[in-house]
Formats: sequence, C-alpha cells, structure tokens
Amino acid sequence: MDKRKVYMINKETVSLSSEYDEFGNEFTRVIEGERMFFVAMTPNDIIDRTLKYYGSCREGAILGAREILEEKYSVPVAIDTKEGLVFFPCGSFRRKDSVWLANAHINRLERLGKETIVYTSYGHCLIVPMNISQIDMKMGQASRLQMTLTHRSAKKMLFLYERESDFILRKGNGEFSFAEKDEEK
Repeated sequence: MDKRKVYMINKETVSLSSEYDEFGNEFTRVIEGERMFFVAMTPNDIIDRTLKYYGSCREGAILGAREILEEKYSVPVAIDTKEGLVFFPCGSFRRKDSVWLANAHINRLERLGKETIVYTSYGHCLIVPMNISQIDMKMGQASRLQMTLTHRSAKKMLFLYERESDFILRKGNGEFSFAEKDEEK
C-alpha cells in the first residue's frame, strides 16, 4: 500500500482516522474532498504539524480550547478559524485509535445502535464508534470554539498611552487613530 510521507490539513480535509499495518505501525487514513489516501503519520502528528505551520501547537490549541469551552476532555482543536478548520476527536485524542472529524464538513448524523453514521461533504458516510448525542455535543463545542475565536479576533483593540503626550494612539479594526487625552485627568 502506498502512503504519502507527510500531510497538512486543508479546507477540503474531512476526516483523519488511525489505521495499523501488519507490523502494528500506526498511520492515517485521510479523507480529503472526494479522495481517500493514507499518510505515514499519526492523526495527532498531522494535527500538530499543521498547527505548527500556522504558528501554534496541539498542546496550546487544546489548552486554549479547554479554557474557552470550560471543558477538560476531548475538546475540539481550532486549526484555522478563518478557513473553518475546526476538528474534534471522537474519543480521547490520546487514544491510539483516534478519529478526528472536520466540523464544517458534517452534513447529517444517523443513529446506528451505539454508533453513528456521519454523512459528510463530498458524499462520504463514516461509521463512528460514538453515540449520536456525543457527536452532536462535540459539534456544538466545535461551533462555539470557532465562533468565540472569530469574535475575539475581530474585536481586538490595542491602546498605547504616553503620560507626557496630549494624544492617545488607538488601534481598532486594523487601523491606527489618534485621540486627545481628556484634560481633566
């Protein structure tokens, strides 16, 4: 079986799931767009490599998500919120047999006993070993994480104040502006 050596998540990445070869070596089955292929990296390594490309790391993304969502376990990871790249693990991200789903590519869920059929963009159907309510909760967390991060990045403002100056330099919406200091202060 041919495997790619490296991979980075992009806006067409639908899922990452662990697989094992006959020697017990873990690799990843990637569903990207209409294609499916294998990569000689673990899902966690792919996520970490992609986050490092964007200037972050998996541990930092997980800590940030835990803080924002006030959750401890199996939180989603925001890779690039501008592109809608928020993935969540089906189960613990520390488990060897992990499955990561792109929240933006989930179209519909269907109950299948204790498992769930996940219908995704590009016509894929994935059977995930989680019940439907757990996946629905994960999707809600991923949406909330993306919304919070998008909102925070849009509202960023920077104030610079010089005591000896008569002006305050403000940065908002990507532009700098000057304002006079209140003379009563």
